[in-house]
Amino acid sequence: MKSAPGFLALVFGLAIGAPTDRMRVWRAVKSLGCGSPCDGVHLLPNTVDHERALTAVVTEIQRYGGTAELMSLSARDAAQEKRLRALFDREADYGALREALAAFTANVVASPAVDAARQLRTLKRRFDALSAIDFYPGSGRTAAKRALDEAHVLLARLLHSPNEPRPARAEWRSWMPPTSSGVCGRPASARGSIAWRQPGS
Repeated sequence: MKSAPGFLALVFGLAIGAPTDRMRVWRAVKSLGCGSPCDGVHLLPNTVDHERALTAVVTEIQRYGGTAELMSLSARDAAQEKRLRALFDREADYGALREALAAFTANVVASPAVDAARQLRTLKRRFDALSAIDFYPGSGRTAAKRALDEAHVLLARLLHSPNEPRPARAEWRSWMPPTSSGVCGRPASARGSIAWRQPGS
């Protein structure tokens, strides 16, 4: 999805006595991943898809009896551009996701496989939803993707070898050496040769 220079700015107002309508609009702009530099102003990077989505929000606001305008906005200088882009920083969200994945991997060896698979699907949907509104990806997304891939590898091992002895929780990562290539940070030659490390081995 290519971006034109600058941002789209949704500027709107709703009647004070319309909390339900206000909540609906807030949910709509939140789901789109809008950044808000101030009350009543919501930004998205300038793309055709974003223009279409925000135009739909404008129509909805007007249907509620509010006022709304969709404008183009450009930063005055590089410093302001940086501040506006910071409104879309997802690092904290990725950090929370990594913590959830760490908890998953710490407990998966003691969880029923069906429950673990369901939990990981939920975490994958969470990653996908976050990625969809991550307009300026950085190291947080990379780290979260790596953690998600590692969790998938671990769960696959549990599902495909249910009768194999399972490692202690603190030892499951010992068979996954850090590398810079391959699936989940593992070289391609190691993809089919995962083995559980037994305590004391």
